[in-house]
Amino acid sequence: MTRRLGLCFLAVLLLANPLLAKRRAVTPGAERCVIGPIAILAYTTLLATDAQHVYWLDDFGYLLRVSRLGGEVEELALFEEYVTLSMVVDATHVYVSALPLEAFFRPMPGVILSVPKGGGVPAVLISGVPTPFDLEIDATHLYWAAAGTLDFDQGTLAPDGKIERALKNGTGRQTLAGDVSAPLDVALEGDLVWFGQTGLTEGNETIGLYTVPKVGGTLRTINDDVIPAEIALSPTTVFAYGAGASSDNALFAVARDGSSVRQLVAGDEIVGGLHAVDGRLYYVTEEVEANSLRWIAEGGGTPVLVRDDLYYTEDYAIDGCAIVMGTAGGELVRTAR
Repeated sequence: MTRRLGLCFLAVLLLANPLLAKRRAVTPGAERCVIGPIAILAYTTLLATDAQHVYWLDDFGYLLRVSRLGGEVEELALFEEYVTLSMVVDATHVYVSALPLEAFFRPMPGVILSVPKGGGVPAVLISGVPTPFDLEIDATHLYWAAAGTLDFDQGTLAPDGKIERALKNGTGRQTLAGDVSAPLDVALEGDLVWFGQTGLTEGNETIGLYTVPKVGGTLRTINDDVIPAEIALSPTTVFAYGAGASSDNALFAVARDGSSVRQLVAGDEIVGGLHAVDGRLYYVTEEVEANSLRWIAEGGGTPVLVRDDLYYTEDYAIDGCAIVMGTAGGELVRTAR
């Protein structure tokens, strides 16, 4: 895989243009599984859900939420000094990984921030994180892929990539894997952290799919042929968006022991956004006017189009009966799976 793949992720994320708009509520639905709009004029860039609400960050850096059934939109916080990269929620807080806006002009590390779910001022939990590209959470800890310090002018990543974790209050920071070449994603499962090395770091072209225990310990190489920019896990398979022997831009199914790699679908239009749910791998393709949300059976087959008006790659979540997504027209909608 060329450097185009990973740096394309960074460029698309960091250069998203804001759209001027206002928000207002829509009438909430009466049933538990609502299909239809739940908020309008909501140009979302990152999205997460819990049992009661949908949370999103918009083009202006506002953190907002609305009931999963629709209703009044609440403004919770403003991240006006940051370029936000990833977001997760737990029972009490919203956690966001971000780069300071100054990172456009000079290389500098990023941060992990938190905001109470009821709203407030973003607080820095962890500082000095070299481009915290992806953030995940379990019952006690935050985990992140630090891709390496980004030099935006040069389009390079410094050789300081790592996989880290810390307690949710920001203490107990721990490096789980150091000297990692531009990791862009982490996935949690049981006692393990799954991650990929993309080979995009200057001076370190190591690639492959790896695991490390959540508590730290021995790094295990699963497969060193595939280049995983994104990872999704199902009970039987590890899915990767990236490159392999057969294609420079594709979706792959990797055996959990790394013994085999199958290409599911390939094409320059694929941009990631992986979710593995109920035997399907959902993913996003970039089209001329908007993104499209599609799925393919975990065993392979013909891709199925869900919608062709997704606003942004990280702009959807899947619950028990519907997909929650932001559209290019500025609606936050629930659509049938």
